[in-house]
Amino acid sequence: MKTYKKVFLLLSLAIISISAMAEIKISDITNKGKEAICKIGARRTSDQYQLLNIPNELEGLQAVSIPRGSFDKAGTDFSFKVSVPVTIYLFVDKRYKKVTLEGWEKTKMTAGWLDKKHGDVIYKKNFPAGIVEIPANPMGVLPHLAVVKEK
Repeated sequence: MKTYKKVFLLLSLAIISISAMAEIKISDITNKGKEAICKIGARRTSDQYQLLNIPNELEGLQAVSIPRGSFDKAGTDFSFKVSVPVTIYLFVDKRYKKVTLEGWEKTKMTAGWLDKKHGDVIYKKNFPAGIVEIPANPMGVLPHLAVVKEK
């Protein structure tokens, strides 16, 4: 009986260790999106504007962004696939005044880019493994940046 308990305990520990080592895999990014690491100096969109400050708890996490496109037109939505359940932290240009992000919760976190006048308000939402849909941005603001954290 003691041997069975030891084997069960060892198997349980092995399973816990394997699940703890699970890494978020991001794939199938749409609309010319790119994956990067969220850190100071990283691009706010996939083609321009560097991040000047970000919340410590989001530093080093994977992020997905799309190119800005024409500033005088509304942006496009984008999506990507994640391999595990995640929380998405959505960086939303603070110039976006009438934010309509159904199901997203506003946090107290903020980020900055370009200079002290420009920055983001950060929202969050939980997603199961599978496809993550990011809404389009309105005209005159940067596309959203999605930072991915394993749940």
